[in-house]
Amino acid sequence: MIFYCVFRFRCFHSSMMQRPQTVTKIVLAACTLHNMLADKNLAKMEQAADKEDPATHEVLPGEWRQQHQEDILAGIQTKSRNTATASGKEVREYLTEYYNDVGAVPWQNRMVGLPNKDA
Repeated sequence: MIFYCVFRFRCFHSSMMQRPQTVTKIVLAACTLHNMLADKNLAKMEQAADKEDPATHEVLPGEWRQQHQEDILAGIQTKSRNTATASGKEVREYLTEYYNDVGAVPWQNRMVGLPNKDA
């Protein structure tokens, strides 16, 4: 799955010029986004990922290797203004729910001055 993550996020296609601490944050953010996308569409992720032949231990290429890089962003239109769209608001709501439920980490409320849910 890691190669699919690299293929999905363009920032991993070349050397990263940021400080190591920043690169760590970028990698963790990409892994989180990758996992969220996988949760939403598990069947497609399994089809796209490489697999291992149990008998020969050979890697069987997944669909992601057949896709051309140019095709990844096909159908996405550029916006001329920086205004929130309905789909953007839906994504924001989804992320809010995710990070306040299954994606929550024990320390997140404390970091923003809120009481702990468990307290």
